[in-house]
Amino acid sequence: MPSPIPSHPHPLVAMDGRPSHAQYDSRGSIDPMGDGVKDNGLTLEDLHREFLRVDADIKKFKLWACLSLTIFSMALVIFLWAFLPTIVDMTIKLISAFKRAPH
Repeated sequence: MPSPIPSHPHPLVAMDGRPSHAQYDSRGSIDPMGDGVKDNGLTLEDLHREFLRVDADIKKFKLWACLSLTIFSMALVIFLWAFLPTIVDMTIKLISAFKRAPH
């Protein structure tokens, strides 16, 4: 009959499946005994550095997206400014041609 107590400690898991915050020691370990052993190799400093890197990448993406949208908007305005009178004139002629056509 197996022992009800496991031979190695398992970290407590919250309802969402993540380890509880009480199990993180000051170096970011998930070791339930709190002896500072890193079982995933990441410290809190590593996680913070990774967060800052991802945050910088997101800011760069937002900058490029805004720049691209601005350039596209300017090109659209120039296109409409150049061709809108022609488009309106052609539309008016097309509508008047349909009105004159026999039904």
